[in-house]
Amino acid sequence: MNELMDSRKYVKVKCDWESNIDKMDINDCVVVRLLPPEHETLEFDIIRLIEDTNCYCMNFIKPEDVNDLIVNISCDSEHLINTIFVCSEAKIIELFGKTGEYVSTHIAYYSKELKDFPMNNHSILIEGTECSLKFEQLNKPDFVWIYGVLIYLTEAKQSSNTSVGPINMENVQHLLNPESLTSNASKLLSTLSFRDPKLNTNEFLNTLLKNIETSKLPDSSNKDELMLHYFKLFEKKVEDKLNHITLQLNGFENNIELLNKKFDTLLSALHEKNKL
Repeated sequence: MNELMDSRKYVKVKCDWESNIDKMDINDCVVVRLLPPEHETLEFDIIRLIEDTNCYCMNFIKPEDVNDLIVNISCDSEHLINTIFVCSEAKIIELFGKTGEYVSTHIAYYSKELKDFPMNNHSILIEGTECSLKFEQLNKPDFVWIYGVLIYLTEAKQSSNTSVGPINMENVQHLLNPESLTSNASKLLSTLSFRDPKLNTNEFLNTLLKNIETSKLPDSSNKDELMLHYFKLFEKKVEDKLNHITLQLNGFENNIELLNKKFDTLLSALHEKNKL
């Protein structure tokens, strides 16, 4: 038996649909266990889960002001959600990430009927601290049975650097002083110039370094100004590149949103087809 954990202490589960049992909610369907260090295949036996734990089978009713059945799950900062097993009437469960982004769709890997009650098992891999589960293809659009939810947690790896240590504010102010900018740029480009240009694939940076190295200016102040000029050019080049990447990411987000809408339309069509 895997180690049982206090579900309400380590995991928060929320659902807008109302249970049919007074003073009970979705949390009473949830069992939390710590993932064993060495495991091959995790097993999910809903009957055994109900018999061995305080897991309750409950049905939920859709309120008038709520549409989809969505279960939000989050865990404490010391753990990560590894795997979620769900047994319910839903044939399909969609997984959404921490910020509400669509992640994946899961079809029941095992289905059976027990005294005319459909039971569909889902296994969902998470590896995160927060997620949302959207239940699809219910027998009734405003009523659903959830027989049990089993959540496996893993301990989050703590960073060895728990503190960055004291900060010397005088040094920070010195570095941010405009009068120090020229010398700081000079030090940066001087450090970069020690690298073998053949090993650097950035042609723009190589050109800057080459121009600085070939500049024979006796006046050190003019040379600092030249270095600062090239440094600003390099900074502008990096900024343009980052802006270009941002535009690309925005394009990807729009494409993903479009695909999600098409997928939702497909699921709705399949749902309507199953009703016929």
